[in-house]
Amino acid sequence: MNKNYLFCLLTVLMLILSGLVPIINVNADVDNNGTFIVEHQIISNGHMKTLGNHGAGARPTLTEPCKSWVEVIDGVPRLMVNCKLMPITGYYGCVGVNGPSAEEHGHYEKYLRHIDYAADGNLNIINLDIWWGGVDMSDIPPSTPEEAAARCDWSKIDSIMDYAASKGVYVIILFRWRPYYWWYTMDNYKNYYYCMQRNNTAYMEDSGIINGSVLMPSFAAPNLLKYADEVMKSMINRYKEHPVLLGWKLSLGWTTENNYPGGGYYDSNGWFDYSPFMKEHFRIWLQNRYNNDLDTFRDAWENSSVTFDTVEPPQPPEADDGLDNNVLNGPGDIRRSWYDWQIFRLEMKKIERDHFAALYKQYDPDHVVVAVAGHPFPDENIIAGANELVIDYYDYATNPNIDGVMVCPHIDYFESITQMGYGIYNLFKYFQEHGKFTFIKLEKWKDPVPPNSIESILYFFTAMGAGILWDMGGIPAFGEDLTPEDYPEFSSEYAEAERAIINRSWYLTQTVPHFLPRREKFAFIDDPWPSAMDNQETGYMEDKYWLSCYKGLDRYAAGFMFGCAGLEFDVVQADEIIINPELLNDYKAVGLVNIFRMNETFVNILVNYRNNEGGLFIAGRTGVFDEYGAQDISKLQRLLGISIPISEYKVNITKPQDTTWNFVSSDASGLINGIEGKTVDNYSFYHIPTFDYDAAGYTVIGYLSSNPEIATVGYKDKVVFWFSRLGWDVGIKALRTEEQFNTVCQFLRNLYDFYSVNHDETEQFEINNIGGWYKFLRTEDPYYGPISFDLTCLEDYNPSNEYIIYNWSNMTPVAKLKPVEDKLITEINLKELIPYLIGITKCSPTPSFVAAEWAVFEEGEWNEINDLLTINLETKKNTNAKVAIYLSNRDNYTISLDNGTILSIVEDNFTDTLLIEFQPNNTQAVLEILFGEEIEDDTPPDLKIKRPLKYLYIFDREIMPTIFGDPIILGKITIKANAMDNQSGMDKVEFYIDDVLKSNDTESPYQWTWNGFAEGKHTIKAIAYDTKGKSASDDILVWRVF
Repeated sequence: MNKNYLFCLLTVLMLILSGLVPIINVNADVDNNGTFIVEHQIISNGHMKTLGNHGAGARPTLTEPCKSWVEVIDGVPRLMVNCKLMPITGYYGCVGVNGPSAEEHGHYEKYLRHIDYAADGNLNIINLDIWWGGVDMSDIPPSTPEEAAARCDWSKIDSIMDYAASKGVYVIILFRWRPYYWWYTMDNYKNYYYCMQRNNTAYMEDSGIINGSVLMPSFAAPNLLKYADEVMKSMINRYKEHPVLLGWKLSLGWTTENNYPGGGYYDSNGWFDYSPFMKEHFRIWLQNRYNNDLDTFRDAWENSSVTFDTVEPPQPPEADDGLDNNVLNGPGDIRRSWYDWQIFRLEMKKIERDHFAALYKQYDPDHVVVAVAGHPFPDENIIAGANELVIDYYDYATNPNIDGVMVCPHIDYFESITQMGYGIYNLFKYFQEHGKFTFIKLEKWKDPVPPNSIESILYFFTAMGAGILWDMGGIPAFGEDLTPEDYPEFSSEYAEAERAIINRSWYLTQTVPHFLPRREKFAFIDDPWPSAMDNQETGYMEDKYWLSCYKGLDRYAAGFMFGCAGLEFDVVQADEIIINPELLNDYKAVGLVNIFRMNETFVNILVNYRNNEGGLFIAGRTGVFDEYGAQDISKLQRLLGISIPISEYKVNITKPQDTTWNFVSSDASGLINGIEGKTVDNYSFYHIPTFDYDAAGYTVIGYLSSNPEIATVGYKDKVVFWFSRLGWDVGIKALRTEEQFNTVCQFLRNLYDFYSVNHDETEQFEINNIGGWYKFLRTEDPYYGPISFDLTCLEDYNPSNEYIIYNWSNMTPVAKLKPVEDKLITEINLKELIPYLIGITKCSPTPSFVAAEWAVFEEGEWNEINDLLTINLETKKNTNAKVAIYLSNRDNYTISLDNGTILSIVEDNFTDTLLIEFQPNNTQAVLEILFGEEIEDDTPPDLKIKRPLKYLYIFDREIMPTIFGDPIILGKITIKANAMDNQSGMDKVEFYIDDVLKSNDTESPYQWTWNGFAEGKHTIKAIAYDTKGKSASDDILVWRVF
């Protein structure tokens, strides 16, 4: 038994027996908005008293030190605090509470404000960002490390910690061990010139300033560790007994996100770190790596004159933005010197991480340590793979001194269903399976945030057993010189209306059951290391090379393709298999996508797995190079199980006919069921391995359109090859048509059938509050099937009543029906792979409101004589609201809104409900529905195309104004239109390209993504229709590049 658990159990039992700790019962209720209300009942000495719903100031003051650790509960690693489960809900500070600019920007006050926000919303945690340079801003270097620790001023930190204690809010401390200016000036600026990070083109100006450097010590610089250790030990001893301290967060990296500087992020361009310290230690590292064998070293580097004492780190390779380079089809940089340099850079980063993680655990073993880790497939940070080296997630998953991991996505990330369901989902799944608790810091890139986005995020992460800290906002996007004037912040604070939704997280942690990810029978084998060898500088800015890490992006997007197909999978990192090959025995088949560099040990394990009836799905450029980048087609031969020669058909990617391929018209394997003869791809950039398929025993089911002798897809026994690209365009669908995209998804479903991997199982998690009145559902696979509600426990249940099943997640009625055998049963289609909250409401004999979103009803009045339904609303100013109305079989009606604008009206005849979306002018509005004769509507809708404007757009991002006025579009573009009708309401908006109808949208916001191939001048037109058939149109001229 876990010793912490045993300690807690004995302690609680003793306190209960002594009467010092009451027994707590938790009852759940639901308010009119579908929000779970949890009411505490405390039983003490035989008397019961109700505390009610926690509100402002309700959190108890923290007075005693806490102990935190991780414990696996029902299969999910969870954070425990003082023997209690601690859901992670609160706010995350990305800005230093102290430092030269903190006072100017009000950072101290911001932390106090967010402590209040947390307490008022019954959230329990904030992250406190402390800069070493803020607690010691002296210009004079200390004489010893001990003096550096002794002179730190912690008064503001003390004040915030004490204030948090008074509000009952715990604190995770992030201490940035980047020192103040005095550290760089020590010993006549020795640290500045010797061990401050600098890029590959850095040089010293006449003034002595190093151009191309950043104010950050080299990783693991001894003089940094020596001084930082003493300061951090002083901090740990100061706060480890403080009642609010929950744990420590590592601040490794340029942005504390496990990264080297570079990529244009925060004014850091180029490749880091070429400091004298790194060069010196690289030489020592090379001596150890090559066992001081100079001949072996020279042979590997192909340099007969290099020595261990004089060797210089290699310069990054020249970037190549051509359409047939090493990024697309080659092994990346093949210099052994570059291979060694990348490994060394990664190891230096790990040394610093492991040093400080161990320091925290040594001096404070009673609190957790958390860190930002690299991301597992399919969410690994490929875009930062080569120069920032955010690739070492397996090291975090297996590090004994790191208890939890954090990831830092942004709000609009979760508007992509595939990414939310299969990127973050697999990230959490991976770390949870390795015993780490997980949480996110959610950055607000979109303002305002759609309420349903926040709601879905709350449901999703609560079900995953993961925590959420909402970013406090206020930091520049990419550095002061790179951030546009009209986009001053990387993230902004959540507004009052948004915080009101965030505050629901406490209720959800009390009610939503935690999802236990299941072990799948198909796994992707992931090796992120080859991405570090691709020969392009990756980065965040638009002028970086668009083909950077193409093979890595294709691998990463392949996981999302599986998600779009409704398929789940596990992720196993290559190092795990090399350490323990038996892991593969858990799977019927594994996927190898673009693992273009492989060593012999890795291949031997996979061949042995195949020989023992394991399935191999080999995709893209897998197995064509050895670990150092030398072409070695024998690895692919061994994976395929063939001995005949393999050659390579070099696709001419400038000829579309040479990059297009099709499936055959028939095959008995089932791999192409439903997609026989379909065209799959128009833009495959990969060269294709070829061999005598018949002689090797392979059946060809996909072939190059211009050359049917070249196979793109084939199979033998349990080996399937797919030599084309697989993913890459999943997010934009720019290079495949919708039909081709769906064809790939169907093939992947067929692939699971081929391997007898069940993909029809859905994972449903439901919670039955007050007798099944509400159900919380989440499905990983698209699900169409029954949903049922048991009504027998309802106090006012009447089997003759009609009921409406309602989707609270998007304010949509599902069905209206009467109970059968005391149950409501209907079919439901869960397509979006997001959390759903499904409820029911009883139909009334007169028109009445059913539900409201982000609104509070004062009263709904039905005037039977005048046939008038009046609904008084309180809502948030400038926040869209939705109201659902039960019509009670009434037909003719007129809707008016006092003090606001009606945006859309949608009538659902199946459920006899009306969904009204409106924009209030201020905090109160009156909605009236008059039943009777219909009033004539002779006014057309108001319509205006609001996107694209007169800007340059690259892959749907607005870059800069155009010189000549018309929009210029590169790649896909989301077309948006504003449309409203205050009389009969909106019916739909149609979108046309050159007078050809492309799409129509029946719900606001009205938009359509144009992602087909097009060039030259085009006219975008929108036509808006109200429910009475009146119409209005608007059009713009644009220039499309492709």
